[in-house]
Amino acid sequence: MRSSPAAHHAQFQQAFIAWRWPQAAGQAAPPLKIAQALQRWLAELPEDAETVQRLAVGAAAACLVAREWEATHRVAQAGLNATLVGALSSEERLVSATSLALLGGRAAFALNNAIESRALLGRARETAQLLDAFGPLAPYLQM
Repeated sequence: MRSSPAAHHAQFQQAFIAWRWPQAAGQAAPPLKIAQALQRWLAELPEDAETVQRLAVGAAAACLVAREWEATHRVAQAGLNATLVGALSSEERLVSATSLALLGGRAAFALNNAIESRALLGRARETAQLLDAFGPLAPYLQM
């Protein structure tokens, strides 16, 4: 039985909250659960790919700030998988795809995976180049 988008969103939020704001006496949940929630959501409801992609950007950035490299990489990968569903036809989707590739590339570098890091940075460059049609963000993201 398929879960509703609201149920998947609630699972994502619960995973994020359990990691960032554990109960006073409790231990923080691993941030990898965030990536798992996003992956399940995308697998079950591919029509929600844009939402998964949007949420992955913020979650990957939060993981990066916390230096949770494996979680950053996996959350970014979940978001990048969402970019493969449907067309990257809007500026927002292109910008978030570029951001996810940059976040994933940084995490892969921190995990000493130079090959993955280069591949993701190449992907970021490719999506940033597609932004030329959208204007002023393209040069910034290409840097």
